[in-house]
Amino acid sequence: SGRHKQKMPARRRARALILASPDELLGALPPRQPRSLVATLALADHGRALFLAQPYESVSVADIARAAGRSVGAFYTRFPTKEHLLVHLAATLAEELSQSLAEALAPACVADLTLEDVVYRYLELAADSFVRYRGILRPATLVARQTHNLELRELLRRFNTEAHSRFRTLLLERLSFVAESTARRRIDNMILWTSAALREALLYQEPNSRLTRVQADLVRDLTRAASLFLRDIDA
Repeated sequence: SGRHKQKMPARRRARALILASPDELLGALPPRQPRSLVATLALADHGRALFLAQPYESVSVADIARAAGRSVGAFYTRFPTKEHLLVHLAATLAEELSQSLAEALAPACVADLTLEDVVYRYLELAADSFVRYRGILRPATLVARQTHNLELRELLRRFNTEAHSRFRTLLLERLSFVAESTARRRIDNMILWTSAALREALLYQEPNSRLTRVQADLVRDLTRAASLFLRDIDA
């Protein structure tokens, strides 16, 4: 009956919410039963492995489905496009990196660090993440810039805001001799150009499996420049 058809979507939505939260499914279609969630996770896991091992552009939906032991049709019932899988993986990675950053910059871990130490630790973590997860972060930033994928843009904006806020707080504590408005301006400008330099060198240049000596030198040079800039009370 018409009344029966109207009730079905509500039951399916309720079941999907029990299986996984909206944040866990960002980019994916809500599963209607447990085996659908298993398939979604399998496709995501194998897609992640392929993106980290090969250029995003060269990985096809058929490649991902084959690696996961699923059909191409099964992929499209879980993710409307490869871009949606990228959003899903970027969301998962953002959560992992946020946790790592919180642990690395926890009060007990940074209590005795100088301004330069904090800058170095933050930039080193960013550089390591850019290199290690380049296969996801590079296409994610490019897709966010070149398309109108608002979901991905908001995801990246939220992650950057949280990470920068944590970093800014630690620096402000070590810049108490500078007016807060001036310190905030300098910190935000410093974050802008150091982040841009790392993205250009580590995301958009030739890929590496780990930080090279030249890239490690870049992190150290950026740290020195940033520390001098932040301490220059006449700037």
